[in-house]
Amino acid sequence: LLGDSVFFATLMRFATDSVYTYKNFVSTEKFISLLEQNAENIYPEFIHMFLYTTDIPEIEIDSVASEAYRLATPNIDFTLPMQVLVDDSLVTMDLGRTAVELKSASWPDVDPKNWFYTRSFIRKSGKKS
Repeated sequence: LLGDSVFFATLMRFATDSVYTYKNFVSTEKFISLLEQNAENIYPEFIHMFLYTTDIPEIEIDSVASEAYRLATPNIDFTLPMQVLVDDSLVTMDLGRTAVELKSASWPDVDPKNWFYTRSFIRKSGKKS
């Protein structure tokens, strides 16, 4: 979501800047504030889910027709940009509760690099498996 360069640079500053050393009280909110200073979008809903809940994004893949699929993350109330491998091409799609339709000759592989810890539910013609 942030990109490795932004995340690791922020983490390095957090670990080495005297503002964030042991003699100063540092809260989770201060770390999030530091992320906000360095990133275009930190996806606050995702950070809240990751830090304060045990939820993980669930990916629902519904095969609705020949070479047609619907993708959704039904258990979260916000959209996440997720990579999807579609016919040997890697595309980024904003997935959320509302299903996104996709045409593909092959089965779509959501989050092929495992950037998110996810649970997948696959449906074929409306039956959950």
